[in-house]
Amino acid sequence: MVARRRSGRARTIAFHPGVPRATRGRHRRHAARAAPRRGGSVARGPRGVERCASFGDAPGARGGSVEPCVVLAAGTARRRHAARRLEAVAWAVARLAGARARRSRAARSLAERRGDALAGRWIRQSAAGLAAALGVLPGAQCMRRGVAPLGSGAGSAPGRQVLPCAQRGVALILVLWLTVLLTVIAAGFAYSMRTEALAARNAVALAQARALADGAIARVAFELMRPRTAAETWAPDGGVHYWEEGGALIAANAVDESGKIDLNAASDALLKNLFQTAAGVDADTAARLVDAIGDWKDADEVRRPQGAEAPEYQSAGLSYKPANAPFETVAELQRVLGMTPALYAAVADSLTVFSRQPGVNPAYASRTILLALPNATPEVVDAYIAQRNDALAQRRPLPAFPIAAGAAPINVWRIRAEATTADGVTFIREAVIGPGGDVLHAVTVLLWQEGDRRVFTPPPGTQ
Repeated sequence: MVARRRSGRARTIAFHPGVPRATRGRHRRHAARAAPRRGGSVARGPRGVERCASFGDAPGARGGSVEPCVVLAAGTARRRHAARRLEAVAWAVARLAGARARRSRAARSLAERRGDALAGRWIRQSAAGLAAALGVLPGAQCMRRGVAPLGSGAGSAPGRQVLPCAQRGVALILVLWLTVLLTVIAAGFAYSMRTEALAARNAVALAQARALADGAIARVAFELMRPRTAAETWAPDGGVHYWEEGGALIAANAVDESGKIDLNAASDALLKNLFQTAAGVDADTAARLVDAIGDWKDADEVRRPQGAEAPEYQSAGLSYKPANAPFETVAELQRVLGMTPALYAAVADSLTVFSRQPGVNPAYASRTILLALPNATPEVVDAYIAQRNDALAQRRPLPAFPIAAGAAPINVWRIRAEATTADGVTFIREAVIGPGGDVLHAVTVLLWQEGDRRVFTPPPGTQ
């Protein structure tokens, strides 16, 4: 504030905080011009300060006090003016820095409050959406009715469009996962049902093939027991017969067991010749095998010269010992000490345990078996086989073979039947049968088992 006295006195300037800086500077310049250059005195109040009225106020205003007025000399005014300008600049800079700091703190505080509010709102909306998808919280009704979820209503920001039920995206994800899960379950169920259906169909086809094979055994037995004078009588010579039944192909043959060498009743010489002719072993190996067979089937534990009893089996590292009983099946021969798979495969088809006679019936014996007979030569055997084939073809009685005298047919047949359905399922039945003792039991079954896979030559036109 500036007060001027016009009656020849020096001008005085009072600075008031409310006076603008531009006005203060102008009054300071006027005061500096009016001050005496040399000396001069100005009436001063207490402590050298003149009392004057405030700028724009009457003297004695504001409780009767006046603002202090400072009388400025020319040099002193300039120096004080410069200092005060620096002070004003520093004060303005400090005030600006403080304002900026306050604005920065306020902005950070506002951002933190807004961030916490947004985070809390996002968490609440996510939880509400999940609960609504699961149908646990009241928000689930929002999903069904299309009402705006949390954050909508009077308290929401104006101008903002609130989507109805923003949490329905969570439900979509859950529905997609549920769809995938149901698809996997359905695929697994369909695969298991398909597998079970295929298994059931195969079981039905196998049952049909088994029934057809069993029926083929019965038909072959009937054909073999028909009167020999009938032109259509089947001979147990190993020939394969084919026919169709129920859409399936049937193949069957029969072999007379009397034309084989009985493993329990045959002589040692006959068995030794069989190993030499059929397996091609030397005489010493054949003799060891025959002695081992004798020790297996005899009732004592006395070892033959080249045979084997329990100590020999134990020394060979085998966990079993000889049965000391007759062979029950031809396959039991594989357990005899010294018998190899190759030797067994060479002689198995020439052996039997059902004829129960020491010799063989030449009418149905193979060339290998006929060559194993004592004093048999290849020339004699081949000539007899030719005569036999002619007799069978013309349905005439079979010729005699003097070398095999003493053996007669016993009417025990090994029948093998193979049934193949339209689906390609094959079942093989093998049986050894003979005539029964009375009318009610026309057939006696000595062996009934599932046969091994052998290839029958298909009939012409079926390939």
